[in-house]
Amino acid sequence: MSEFNLLDCIGKAINTVEIQKLLNITNIDENNLNGSLDSFTTYGISGKVELHFQKAIIIQVYLEDENKEIQETFKELLNQMLTAPKDMLFLNAVVISNNSLFDLGYHLPTSMEINKTTKAELIDRLGEPYLINNLFNSVGWRINGNSLAGGFDENNDILTDVTVAIF
Repeated sequence: MSEFNLLDCIGKAINTVEIQKLLNITNIDENNLNGSLDSFTTYGISGKVELHFQKAIIIQVYLEDENKEIQETFKELLNQMLTAPKDMLFLNAVVISNNSLFDLGYHLPTSMEINKTTKAELIDRLGEPYLINNLFNSVGWRINGNSLAGGFDENNDILTDVTVAIF
């Protein structure tokens, strides 16, 4: 089985090999994405994952308002978007709520399992988070410039979902 790093998919245009492979493996038809293709944001949902896409112009505007470090991290992405049509969709976020995507060969920079990995284990593996939100039982890290957030159960201990996003 081939392995794919999900971080390699974040920020990619919908017409790239990586995103087409992700759409195929999750059985999400790009012609049936939820939300209007005329809107700035659209998404696809399957039993494995939620894929959130935004138009290039929206991501450009957001990143241009970010600090210099973030701009430098995403310089290549910004340059790619500047040459893309303004309505081109780019993968902005992936929300994973079960292990089936991991079972299909996609992975993140550290191992984790939904409904098994604890918050303490993730902090040990990823280091101190930049964001802790006890109201929503979530913790966030920056990995290669991307945001990785873990959602936890009602006891704020066991991982229930993972979100990887540009911002």
